[in-house]
Amino acid sequence: MNEPTMTVKEDYALTKKWGTAARGAASGFQMIPDRLFKHQKDLKIDNTSMVVLLNVLMHWWEADNLPHPGANIIAKRMGVDKRTVERSLKKLEDDGIIVRLAREQDKRGQSVRRIDPSKLVRRLEKYAM
Repeated sequence: MNEPTMTVKEDYALTKKWGTAARGAASGFQMIPDRLFKHQKDLKIDNTSMVVLLNVLMHWWEADNLPHPGANIIAKRMGVDKRTVERSLKKLEDDGIIVRLAREQDKRGQSVRRIDPSKLVRRLEKYAM
C-alpha cells in the first residue's frame, strides 16, 4: 500500500509543532476536519464512539480504499473490551455515521469487514454551509 508523502515544508511544520512524536509523519498523522469535533454533540457521537471512529479513520488513507481495522485491534489500543468497540461501531452505523459492509476476503485471504465513512463526510458537509 502506498503511504502518503509529505513535502519537506509540511514535515518541518509538523516536527516543529510536535517534536520527535512527528517522526515519520507521513504514516503517522491523519487529517480530520475540525467540524467533526465541533459538531460531535450534534452528530450524537459519544466519547467512546468518537475514539473508535478516529481509530477507523486512521486506516483510511485513500478515498477509494475503505478502512477495515478489526475490533480487537481497536479495543487493544483503547484498553477496552472488544464488545465495547463492537457496540460503538453498531451505534455509529445506526446513527448514520458509517456503513459496515459485508465481510470479504482481502488480498491475503483474511476475512475483513470494510467500513464506509461516506455518510459522515456528507453529514459534515452540511455544517460547511
